[in-house]
Amino acid sequence: MPVDPRLELKTAPGNFTLLVSSNRQEVRKQRETCDLVAAIPKNANDLTTLLVETAYDFFIIPPEVRPGKRGIRMARRYETPLAVPLAQMFSLNTGVIARTRRNLLRIQEFGGPLILCSGAQKSSDLRTGRDLAAIAMMLGVNQQLALKAVNETPEWLVNRSQERMKQVAWGVEEVHNEK
Repeated sequence: MPVDPRLELKTAPGNFTLLVSSNRQEVRKQRETCDLVAAIPKNANDLTTLLVETAYDFFIIPPEVRPGKRGIRMARRYETPLAVPLAQMFSLNTGVIARTRRNLLRIQEFGGPLILCSGAQKSSDLRTGRDLAAIAMMLGVNQQLALKAVNETPEWLVNRSQERMKQVAWGVEEVHNEK
């Protein structure tokens, strides 16, 4: 993967298609044509319900959703990262900042796989990986996890997605017997 010398971070090569939907039928129908599939749960119970679906690559956790201990541990067990968007932090709404901090610290405490993302609605809200890691660290996330959340975990997710696209069915590999 190419490395951006200004950021000292790996950048994902190429373009990837992303489907964000909680509609299981839509996800099942389009899973094979999308590189990455995510959902935005409405609450902690919705997160645990969606985690059982193997079609999702990651979940986007907005500030108003408080992931439970069970959901975070399930995400770790199923190797499904939880993405925390940080763009809303710039609204300077103390409630949003507090809820985002709470979510980050809960994910850290219970060992959930974390991705830090901008969650930008406009280009001015985009931030570099280093900026996202620095924001997370200011909110109490340890440096190792913050850097992993903007570098290693997204890279692992993209690689896993590429492997998934090569398989006939997710988790099933073709075996050819040579005679």
